Amino acid sequence: MSPYRMSTTAQLSSGFSNPPATDNGSRGQSLRGLPRAVAAWAAGHRLQAALVGVAGVLALGALVATWAAMTVSSQPVAEAVTLEMALEALDRGQYAEAQALARRLQEQGSLAAEEYGGPAFVLGAAAALQADQAWQQKKTSQYLVASRYLEEADRRGFPPGRSAEGLYLLGRSLYQAGQMSACRPVLQEALKVDQERATEIHRLLAGAYLGDARPNLDLALAENARYLADRRLPPTALHQGLVQRAQILLRQGKLNASAATLDEVPQQSSVYADALTVRGQLLIDEARALAKKGDGSHDAKAEVEKKYRTAIETLRTAESRDSFTAQATSKARFLTGICLQEMGDQRAALAQFERTRTLHGDSPEAIAAAFQGAELLQQMGRDREALDACRWALSAIPAPEQFHNPYVSLDQVRKRLQSAVQQYVRGEQFDLALDTVRLMTPLLPKTRSLELTAEVYQTRAQSLLGQAEQLPPRQAEAARQKARTDFRQAGRVLWRLAKLQVATRQYSEHLWNSAAAYFDGRDYRNTIPVLRKYLDNESRQRRPLALLRLGEALLANGEGDKALAAFDECIGSFPRDASAYRARLLAARAHLEKNQPQKAEPLLRENLTGDYVTPASREFRDSLLALAEVQHGARRYAEATVRLEEFLERYADAPQAVFARYLLADCCRRSALAAEEQRRKSPARAESAAARDEIHGQLRQSLEEYKAVQAALGRRDEGRDLTALEKSMLRNACLAIGSIYFDLGEYPAAVKAYSAAVNRYQHHPEVLEAYVQLAAAYREMDKPAEARSTLEQAKVALARIKTDAPFNETTNYSRQQWSERLSTLTRM
Repeated sequence: MSPYRMSTTAQLSSGFSNPPATDNGSRGQSLRGLPRAVAAWAAGHRLQAALVGVAGVLALGALVATWAAMTVSSQPVAEAVTLEMALEALDRGQYAEAQALARRLQEQGSLAAEEYGGPAFVLGAAAALQADQAWQQKKTSQYLVASRYLEEADRRGFPPGRSAEGLYLLGRSLYQAGQMSACRPVLQEALKVDQERATEIHRLLAGAYLGDARPNLDLALAENARYLADRRLPPTALHQGLVQRAQILLRQGKLNASAATLDEVPQQSSVYADALTVRGQLLIDEARALAKKGDGSHDAKAEVEKKYRTAIETLRTAESRDSFTAQATSKARFLTGICLQEMGDQRAALAQFERTRTLHGDSPEAIAAAFQGAELLQQMGRDREALDACRWALSAIPAPEQFHNPYVSLDQVRKRLQSAVQQYVRGEQFDLALDTVRLMTPLLPKTRSLELTAEVYQTRAQSLLGQAEQLPPRQAEAARQKARTDFRQAGRVLWRLAKLQVATRQYSEHLWNSAAAYFDGRDYRNTIPVLRKYLDNESRQRRPLALLRLGEALLANGEGDKALAAFDECIGSFPRDASAYRARLLAARAHLEKNQPQKAEPLLRENLTGDYVTPASREFRDSLLALAEVQHGARRYAEATVRLEEFLERYADAPQAVFARYLLADCCRRSALAAEEQRRKSPARAESAAARDEIHGQLRQSLEEYKAVQAALGRRDEGRDLTALEKSMLRNACLAIGSIYFDLGEYPAAVKAYSAAVNRYQHHPEVLEAYVQLAAAYREMDKPAEARSTLEQAKVALARIKTDAPFNETTNYSRQQWSERLSTLTRM
């Protein structure tokens, strides 16, 4: 028995009586009581038992066996169940009894080969006939269960003489469950073997062609004509056929013919309510036609509204006349909601749709009402409620291939949900977009669902990066971290997509997209293997960029030698590609990390002198600054100064401009200090005015650059938004400004600069150096009292600095050494 069969059987059994229980339990209790009796007898007659010995034991055994045989033979034997018994109960209308017998028949396992499908037939036929009498909310699901049993019976073989009945019931159950495509071939087969029900089968086929996701209205009309051609139709059946014909004509756009057909259904007919619902639909179509050709005037709008109100009145009459089934009621309520929606009364329409959904279970109208209500909720901004309504509607659909609804197609549902996703993405409501994608996943191919999910993650990541550009540094970094998280999520989704399409042409593309998302998310550990798979599968396309990114990922992952190998392949194989220029830059950085500046510098110079790179490129800009860093690190300050001045002239507004100014200031100051050292060592140079002017000029340039750094970073520091590197540059700039003023002999300016540094860094170890320099400036100004007072303030500041402050990292002395130094200076 299949798992599905077992589950449906369990569902059906909940409402039916079980077979009568046997009395095996009482029989077991009697048998268990016998040893206790024997034990009591033996306890009272131990002597006799010993004398009797073996003979007594044998006699007792015989007695027990005889008693047990008599007891067993006295119990009634359960009657074996036959297929004929279950079929007879079914034919008598005793559906619960028939189902119970069918289950017992399955448990017995004594069926003949030609009877294998018998139990499933009984269970399915009973379920189908019970579904006819069920509440509207449960009909669809019960017909679906019946069809599953009957499909099993069809596979195993219907009972002898029941093939026509089985095919008819199977086709009708599939039809009533909304499985229009599935029911047609079954009904057509039934039509060949069941002449007795031929007329009814034609009606069902007409409905199946009409109600399909892609209706064939011509075939529907032909089958309906065959149905109506039967002169033996009783009035109610005739009227049902007329209502169906009116529906088909309405769908064909033949409004007048549809209305004329409806006029043939008398008011006293039991299906008059159904005729009124079709007339209501007809009035809605007429209102839409009027609205389409109207000129927008007040009179035209009034005419349209009048038509809609007539439709609502007609539908309400249908609801009040529906005494036979609830189908007309559910249709009338749903169509009333459509009228209200198209009249612009969204709140009333929403209430009507909600009422339809609540009262009519899993009917087509309830499901369509849920989708319509969701659309209105979304328009009202009640997005979470809209998602809940869609979730409810989709939960009522067993599977996409089984979805049928005369009011909304599966394609329409997909388009609406995908449109909602796009709307949420445009409005940057990304959580709602992701929830909607998850909701519609069962309706989409797995690959499309993964593509949509990745798109949402990547779009949100890009949005966060855009926001980061407008935020202060600390908040900007938080936004970038969130963006990287989304990129990593997209990378994982795209990797799953690639694995699903490993045998397709799209495989390499999905690999590339996954690697790119991982790379943007700085998930280098995952970037590396995916890029390697891409390079294994793609010989030329994007290969330079793939090698570049592989090297960058390896470098970030601490695998410098492997990174250099990837960069070398990129440069060697594609020397003129744009990726090769960035590869040289990154290779230079890799060499610098390995303390190999002599290998880094040629790569940077090649980027600056190549024929295929221009100063407008990012690679030229970054290589120029990197070369200046290399020269600065090698103490080639004059060369570094030339590079840095060129950089600032070309890229004054670049993000790296502040760092370039800081390096330039340091180069100028160190050049001045070196020149001053040479001047002191050379008597001739010591008296040279030109040498002094050169030194002063370098100090002045250094001072101006440090002030520019202080101004740029000081404004941002008010919001506490500096990075660690920027904080270090600002601190050093503040201290250097005072030092340069001191070197220039401008002691009042030095005092002012050092005082500002003292106030800014009161609780930092580096403030102690500012105090010492401030005291030195006071001495040069012949103010010893101020100098001593400054050093005493330094002692107080030292005591206030936290014990775990990093003295050795930011100054040249430990806490203890500072204490001793300040004491020594105070005594001087």
